[in-house]
Amino acid sequence: MALQPAVCLNCGGKIKVDDIDLNGFGKCEHCKTPYKVIDVITIDGLPTAKTLLTAAEHSMQDGNYEKAVGLFNEILTIKPNCHEAWWGLYTCNDAFDRYMAIRISMAMKGL
Repeated sequence: MALQPAVCLNCGGKIKVDDIDLNGFGKCEHCKTPYKVIDVITIDGLPTAKTLLTAAEHSMQDGNYEKAVGLFNEILTIKPNCHEAWWGLYTCNDAFDRYMAIRISMAMKGL
């Protein structure tokens, strides 16, 4: 497993976290403060699941569900158990289904 050092915000000590399991937790080696992995790792130049989630939520708010679905799927490749991404996919699909139901209803009425 590849380990990536992070710095404790409480005492400045090292936190060892597994960069593969973003759902996991790490503890400071010195003061034992617990941290959620996704909150303490930074990967310069690469989006983290957290930044992708923010972008996906903004895309949904803007009504760009296609882009949001792509971002949620990208999150799930990084963090397969991300409940926020799964909920986002459900929400996007639900919005699409409601849109299509309206379109079909209008077409049947001849509008």
